[in-house]
Amino acid sequence: MVLVGDPKQLPEIQAGGVLASIAKRYPVLTLTENRRQNDETERWALDQLRSGDVDQAVGALRQHGRVVTASNAETVRDAMVANWWTHRSTGESALMMARRNADVDDLNRRARRHVAAAGELRGHALVIAGRPFQVGDQVICTRNDYPNGVRNGTVGTITDISYQQRTVTIETDDGDRRLDREYLDAGHMRHGYAVTVHKAQGRTCDHGLLLASDDMHREMGYVGLRRGRDSNRMYLVDDEQADELEPHGRPGEGLDTFELVTDSLRRSAAKDLAIDHSGAPEVDDGADIGGSSDFSGE
Repeated sequence: MVLVGDPKQLPEIQAGGVLASIAKRYPVLTLTENRRQNDETERWALDQLRSGDVDQAVGALRQHGRVVTASNAETVRDAMVANWWTHRSTGESALMMARRNADVDDLNRRARRHVAAAGELRGHALVIAGRPFQVGDQVICTRNDYPNGVRNGTVGTITDISYQQRTVTIETDDGDRRLDREYLDAGHMRHGYAVTVHKAQGRTCDHGLLLASDDMHREMGYVGLRRGRDSNRMYLVDDEQADELEPHGRPGEGLDTFELVTDSLRRSAAKDLAIDHSGAPEVDDGADIGGSSDFSGE
């Protein structure tokens, strides 16, 4: 049996902590080099965040212009979507992320207006679970459908809609997939311009855009800020800022907002086994093979 993963990323939905506990007790093979981020400052900041030094991590990202603020949620989200659209329009891949589904839906609505204005959507809209879908829409599947080759997290672009049969065909990296009426009516297909951080784990793009909030934990921030090769940015509301959106690059501005976000990132949601709190002796010293890591496990 070969176990592969990363205890520093999003925790298990239910009971968990086994992988981290095993890694404490037995020798493990550990990746030691971050091969995703091209930016040296981001690599360093993410390493600090991973190890729990949140102040150093957030401070470095802030100084590096990777934290963007505005005075209200509308301005922050509009600018975040505008940045996403700029990347997309120049042929780069970009992904917007948020913690809550409600925020993801809002970002998708804003993004879809840009896509529609550019003439990328065709035909009449098929409304599914209150969301309009057209040919050209980017979507994500949220439930496994093995007979049709669809998995939770499958992404694609709508290429055909059967309005009478109420089915949708999407083009994916693995070929065309047909989503039937039952799957669609259950609400298992959503727009994919923005996704939750959980759905983003394991994905890689050129630019990652994270809508930050004061209820993120460390693992969520770490995953959300690691998707982009070329850049990763946090977007947040700072009521001390002027109405004009700007990168946050000057110490002393908006410290209250940053403290809230920093405090949230100090909280870890990692799960432990009861044996790790029992005082039982460890089986092995668990010395890593290969030294310290920035192990993605993705």
